[in-house]
Amino acid sequence: MGISISGQSTPLYVDLDGTFIKSDMLLESLFSAIKSSPWVIIFTLPWLCKGRAFLKIRLSDLTQQDVLTIPTNPDTYQFLAQQKADGRRIILATASNERIAKAFVSAYPIFDDYIASNASENLKGRHKLHKIQAMTPEFSYMGNSIEDYVLFEHATESYLVAPTRAAKRKTFTKMLDQQEQSTILLLLKELHVYQWVKNLLILVPLFVGNAYTNMSLVLACVVGFFAFSLLASATYVLNDLVDLDEDRGHQRKKYRPIASGDLSIIDGVLTAVVLLFISAALALSISVEFSMVLLVYLALTLSYSLKLKHYFAMDVIILASLCTIRILPERR
Repeated sequence: MGISISGQSTPLYVDLDGTFIKSDMLLESLFSAIKSSPWVIIFTLPWLCKGRAFLKIRLSDLTQQDVLTIPTNPDTYQFLAQQKADGRRIILATASNERIAKAFVSAYPIFDDYIASNASENLKGRHKLHKIQAMTPEFSYMGNSIEDYVLFEHATESYLVAPTRAAKRKTFTKMLDQQEQSTILLLLKELHVYQWVKNLLILVPLFVGNAYTNMSLVLACVVGFFAFSLLASATYVLNDLVDLDEDRGHQRKKYRPIASGDLSIIDGVLTAVVLLFISAALALSISVEFSMVLLVYLALTLSYSLKLKHYFAMDVIILASLCTIRILPERR
């Protein structure tokens, strides 16, 4: 990769989220817990009020993730494998709970040891720095976020991997080359825009009722089409977030943007939230009744994603219902 190793004698501490893996273990644990028990979302805020360290412990208690299915940054892994072969000591340094850190160290022999968050300490930023300095005053560090810069400033050698937007603006470290795909293209792929054609069903009552010359109804149908389409795309994203573990074990679905790690979980969450708000605004501009129809559609879709699809024949019933709902809004 064209990187000199002036600090190779120092142990290399490697961040986990966004650096070694192309994901965030706190969010991974959250959606894994929600899939197992949807009601866990109610307790998330009270747990967070007790501190991020407490939240991480509670979520790790509720999840049993196979860390080998979580996508790694290939360039990072290759670089670390070479460093390990050269005899360098490599330590995982993560703000994730120690149970998760231990799972990664057990799964990946390139790590010699780990430091991680526990019940009393969220190992991030200066807390991580102090922990590392107590172990080895001279160290090298590999990270990806703005919070890692406090460690970069004290490290003998620093590596910036797949940097966040904020980290890119403050770059002074050595940077491992990472091939990045266009975020816009990834979002379009994740939103399943080609599936919008199904929402043309909303136009059926318009033609069956010979109302296609009524411009107010035509406009309502067009707005309704986009409201349904944006809502459907939001549910596709939410479904992929909930099904991360299953998708990564699937021969085809593992290449989806979120499952592969090419699109971050936080970007997926933000996208879904924005689409839901826009869809709601469009629906309300038509009528309260239409908004209620979309709400039923959302409730059915989420119920299907979280639980109902695991019951015999429910997938056929739910999918048929979702198609029928598209015709209901314009019945007059």
